[in-house]
Amino acid sequence: ESPMPSESFQNLSEKSQSPSSQPDQSSSQQPPSSKPVENPIEIRPESSPPITNTEAGLPATPTPPPKSIEGRIMNISGDAIYDQRTPQHAAYDWLINSDPANLDLDKLSDQELSQRYVAALFYFSLGGDNWVEKYQFLEESNVCEWNNGSSRNRMGIICDSPGTITDFTVNKYGPITGIIMSK
Repeated sequence: ESPMPSESFQNLSEKSQSPSSQPDQSSSQQPPSSKPVENPIEIRPESSPPITNTEAGLPATPTPPPKSIEGRIMNISGDAIYDQRTPQHAAYDWLINSDPANLDLDKLSDQELSQRYVAALFYFSLGGDNWVEKYQFLEESNVCEWNNGSSRNRMGIICDSPGTITDFTVNKYGPITGIIMSK
C-alpha cells in the first residue's frame, strides 16, 4: 500500500471539516449525489514524504518490545517463557541462570542469542535430559559445536560456514519424543 502524501491528506482533511461536507442536522437526509467529483485529488507518493499514522488519524504504531534479553526472547516464544511447565521457560531459565558459558547476553547479536535459545529450546522440547547421547548440548561451547564432531555422519546441531544453524539431527540412538513449537 502506497503511503498517502501529506499534501493530499491535508486537502482531504480540510474538505472533511468544511461545512458542506457535514450533514445538515436541521434538514432531512438527502441521498448522496451521483455527480462526479469536479476536482479529484492527485496522489503522487514520490513527491511528498509519507504521513505518520497519527497524522492520518490512525492509532499510533505500537512500540516494539524493549531490546532487553526478555523482550528479545519473547519475540521468539511469547509469554510461554513465564510458564514453568513449558520447555520455553526451561530454555529461557537455562540461558539466564545456568548456561555454563556465562555470556554477556546483552552483547550478543539477535542471531547469536536466538540460536542459543532455540538450540536449548530444541533440547528441552524433546526431552534432552533423557537422551542417551547428548551431543554436547547445553555446554559452554558455541551451539555449532553441539554435535558428535563427525564429518561424515554428523549428529546434533549442524551449521553452515558463517555459523548459522541449518539442521538438527538427533535420532540415531533411539526414539525422541516431544513437541517442536512452530515459532
